[in-house]
Amino acid sequence: MKQRQMRLRPELVGKVPPASGHYSAENFIAGRRIATDEDHQEMVRDILGKAPSPESVWVFAYGSLIWNPGFRFAGSQIARLRGAHRSLCIYSTHHRGTPEQPGLVFGLVHGGSCQGMAFEVTHEDWLEVRDYLRAREQVTSVYREAIRPVQLADGRSVAALTYLVDESHMQYAGRLAVEEQLRLVRDSHGSSGPNTEYVVNTAEHLERLGIRDRGLLELAQLLKAAAAMA
Repeated sequence: MKQRQMRLRPELVGKVPPASGHYSAENFIAGRRIATDEDHQEMVRDILGKAPSPESVWVFAYGSLIWNPGFRFAGSQIARLRGAHRSLCIYSTHHRGTPEQPGLVFGLVHGGSCQGMAFEVTHEDWLEVRDYLRAREQVTSVYREAIRPVQLADGRSVAALTYLVDESHMQYAGRLAVEEQLRLVRDSHGSSGPNTEYVVNTAEHLERLGIRDRGLLELAQLLKAAAAMA
């Protein structure tokens, strides 16, 4: 297949950041700017400015954070995020796999919608929660932290911190056939445990919440069958 060449256009050149301040060479890793504490403080201010109450912020969970949040929260509700969907699309080389035998973890990919869980965090707890999430989710910077509106089960719309996959990252696997997902997940294990546990737990908890993800349920059933035959 013939590869297309990107041509520089004024609108593309205009997107190139200046090589100074936070955008200087020492603040880049593989073309990505390191998020500073000032960046995250600004993010907190942004969330608080959009939240219905200045005393709380929200985190949208769509994978293992649903059943293992690991942080203090004041409340939780089923929620829907529009504009992105859950996908088992990230090669895991840390939590659920290794560089030699990568597993797969979830990411939010552009398009569609996603049902998950929204956790309310008090302003008092937010900095501790933020640091915890950064350490847990951003080991290899495969996610983009973003503020997105989510619709809560009680009808409210709130601004929530969520983790979108960076589709330009080397760990982005794209859309994989279920057979390839099965092969990768079945045999991988990382610092947080077996990849099978991660996928099956997420599928089962979503089902208990009344959230149907047919592709995920199919994979979970295949993984259980494979484990029973082992």
